[in-house]
Amino acid sequence: MFLGGYYKLENVLIFGLSGKSNFHGKHFTTTPSRWGRWYYLKSNIEYIDNLKDRRLLIKIADIRLSDPHRDISEIENELTEQGKSILKMIKQTNPLEIKKLIAKQSDIFKFTLKQMSPSKYLKGLRNSKVFLGHASSDPLIPFSESFYFREHLKKVGGKPSFIMLNVLSHVNIVNRKITVKNVIFLYLPELLKMVDFIKEIINA
Repeated sequence: MFLGGYYKLENVLIFGLSGKSNFHGKHFTTTPSRWGRWYYLKSNIEYIDNLKDRRLLIKIADIRLSDPHRDISEIENELTEQGKSILKMIKQTNPLEIKKLIAKQSDIFKFTLKQMSPSKYLKGLRNSKVFLGHASSDPLIPFSESFYFREHLKKVGGKPSFIMLNVLSHVNIVNRKITVKNVIFLYLPELLKMVDFIKEIINA
């Protein structure tokens, strides 16, 4: 089995909006993706009950993807309270405030976050070999999620194998200058690491 790593979807959402994550009190910060929050909104629009809200929120997302500074106050004013609550959450960058706003969302929204989280299904992976791979500079899913996944999987008797890749950003190769130093100390070690990991998967 190969999984490429998050533990709780709520943590992924908080990271995507704030750029902040933690692992047992150790905090990590990066600049959140400018467009990520708006694509997240568009791809999960079905969890908005009101059809008019759906249409307006998609319109807002499309505007923000093309023009981050355009005034959208008139469109915002047409939203219902639920629509405004979703938009407020999507625009938020403070992790604690995001968590509070998640708690205020619809039951189906919160239910989906739990249902789509591997944390809910860990016991089913007891005695299973699970391969976790994560990019150290992933702007969409924090690598701390794979740390939590590995830790809790071990607790239930799972057999995780983990690789941290320093040459990837989510799924894209990090753009580093091709120099002798980078080839020797970055690209070659990462390539060997990936080859060993692939061999482990093949032989599992």
